[in-house]
Parts: sequence; C-alpha cells; structure tokens
Amino acid sequence: MHYRAFVSKEYDDIYFYGGMDIKGEKSWILSRKDISLESELTRGRFAIIYLAQYYTHQEAITVVAKALKDEQNDENVLKMRAKINFYAIKVGHHKNILDFIGSVEDDIRGPMMILEYCPNGVLKEFLENARSNISVELVERLFRMAFGICNGMDYLASNKVVHRRLAARNVLLNKLLEPKITGFGPDPEANKDEEVKIL
Repeated sequence: MHYRAFVSKEYDDIYFYGGMDIKGEKSWILSRKDISLESELTRGRFAIIYLAQYYTHQEAITVVAKALKDEQNDENVLKMRAKINFYAIKVGHHKNILDFIGSVEDDIRGPMMILEYCPNGVLKEFLENARSNISVELVERLFRMAFGICNGMDYLASNKVVHRRLAARNVLLNKLLEPKITGFGPDPEANKDEEVKIL
C-alpha cells in the first residue's frame, strides 16, 4: 500500500485511504449492471444518495447507493474512494453498524458506494414521534436500542475507529428497529451528508 503526501492533519485519513493501492482481489466490488437506481433520496456536499436495487444471483435487495454528483472532480473522487476503502478495510461488518455492501467501480460518474437500506429512518425522529406514546414495550425497545448502540461503538473502538459525531441523527433503524450507526469515516465534513434521513 502507498499513500500520497499529507496536506494537513485533518485530511491525513482521506489521502491515506483514498490513495491506497490495494493488491489482490477486492471482494467488495460490484458490477454496475447489478445496481438499479430507483429514486433520489437526497443530495449531500459531493454525492447524491439514491434508493436502489441490488440484483444478486438469488434475489433483488433494496439498498442505498451513494454516487458522485455529475460535476465530479478529483477531490470528490478521492473522498469517495477513501470512504469505500475505509469501510471495506477498516470498519468491516457488525450488526449495529450501517452495513457496507460494496462499491461500483464501472460507473461513468466514478466510484459508487452501496449501503444497507434502513426503512425505519433516523433514531432522532423515532424518539420524537414516540414521546407522546410511552409504554413498557417502548421502554424495553429503547433499552435494546441503547445496548445495540453501545455494542456498535465498542466494535468501532476495538477497530480504532473514532466516530466524532455520535448522536441520534447518526443512528438509523432497520426493518426490525435495530440501530445502525452511521455518520463516521475518513472525512469529517463528508460524513455530514449522512445526517439526512435515509429511507
């Protein structure tokens, strides 16, 4: 592996992960023909987030695709590659971390990141909506969510990943209302894109 000269301490990780020369097979690479973009969910600083379908040999899976905007530049391509390599190599998989499914490298707009789809949205909104309907069942569910978030953060810490921005807006809920931590990565500014609701 090699990386480019660092410009500033804040961007060390971007250049390290974005400039990686990874040898051997990249098991996380997906083909663009297996991804169908369905609708735009939101736009961030350098990327557009889509609801999409990922077609495996067995089934179609609803996912989220993070693609570069049309007006891409070298800096944004570097940021996207950094995020992809960071998730693939540093983060790995955990039941309480938003799952990185893979990346597309053969799209004309540049690299595309494929992530788990969380149909129950952002924990912050779940908590706001639940305030007026407190029950024993809800309290038990909140304890399970808190335990899951603690497990996810413990996993990140064990991999020497610092979140920097843990908040209810950076926790998504899957179809089983299990918490999935997001909003972290090699670029603190780019991670703000993930504070939006991914539904």
